[in-house]
Amino acid sequence: MVGTSPPGVAPSYHFAIGSVEIFERKLEAAQRDLGIEARDFIPVQYVNETNWMAEAAKLLPTILIVGSWLYVMRSMGASGPGG
Repeated sequence: MVGTSPPGVAPSYHFAIGSVEIFERKLEAAQRDLGIEARDFIPVQYVNETNWMAEAAKLLPTILIVGSWLYVMRSMGASGPGG
């Protein structure tokens, strides 16, 4: 279940937001509307995660083109005149 943690561990929630500024304004407004003191506001920690498989997939076409070019160049060199 999302947001559940083992006993003795603080829960953590993960989600994606569009704009940090808008999210912070809305979060602050919601907490003020609920009457929460500023010192008791929920702490927010931002983490950027990189999907390395997606980054590698972006390089795949270039690697294939360069690899094919190298293969063709080596093949052409091997079939040249034997002098």
